[in-house]
Amino acid sequence: MTKIVFDTSYTVQAGDTLKSIAEKEFRNRDCWREIRQQNGTRFISPDSFELQAGQRVYLPIKIGERLHPTSGYGQGDDFLSPDELSPLSPLLSKVYQAFIRYSPSNLIVDQKILKPLIEHFLQGKGGIYQHEVDSPLSRLVEDSQPFKQVWYQIIPQVQQQLQLQANVHNIDVQALKVSIPHFAFKPGKADLTLFATIGGIQGADLLLKRFTLNTDHDYTLEVFWVIYDDFGVGKDDRYTPSLYAAWNLQHRGEAQAFVNEIILHKTITGTLSFSPEKARVYQSLQH
Repeated sequence: MTKIVFDTSYTVQAGDTLKSIAEKEFRNRDCWREIRQQNGTRFISPDSFELQAGQRVYLPIKIGERLHPTSGYGQGDDFLSPDELSPLSPLLSKVYQAFIRYSPSNLIVDQKILKPLIEHFLQGKGGIYQHEVDSPLSRLVEDSQPFKQVWYQIIPQVQQQLQLQANVHNIDVQALKVSIPHFAFKPGKADLTLFATIGGIQGADLLLKRFTLNTDHDYTLEVFWVIYDDFGVGKDDRYTPSLYAAWNLQHRGEAQAFVNEIILHKTITGTLSFSPEKARVYQSLQH
């Protein structure tokens, strides 16, 4: 039997829009950008998706974060205005694009993952490129050793904080504060695609999705783990012809850096210990 349920989902009502939900829940219509879909992705625009009555969307409750840099994010770490550099000739621009598309190094990484990112970059689309839960890149990250090492550092943080709350009989999952260590993918055999597409992360969020605690004190906590990566080329990255070409195209405005947003769905389980003399019956909580 379930004792506590805390669910960050919101059930769409007839006539709801993303902006009206944001106004209702956050008293700020602009917060619609933070609302997530079932697969963890954001909505592209407030009017691009017709909400259906009964549909569930997820409200952002952040229990952990690693802040990204405040400058250069989504631009490359040494962004210059295109006006600061001389323009490329049409021929040289095509040569640089060919260097990027047909670099020999591309042959040893997963093309299904890398190719769409290269095209997004070369087409100058910018913005955010989302990789939903269970997408090829999300699965690759989740199976990687660097990610697992960080995840195994986060699990005990959550477990210890929940037990401390149980010790004072005040379970409040919204009060969890998780520290997310930095991690990066190096050019080893196992992580070559991750090195090419991500390298080192620029930021991360842990967003609470759902928490349940049953009468045996067993709990399950579900989160969206969101990783942010700046897919752009800085001056220190120009160590291959294709990266040199990418830097020139990007900094002359013929290509545009963007933010990779990689979303994972992760679960933490455990059992809480309550002192018998102070144990109380928790009322079921439904968000």
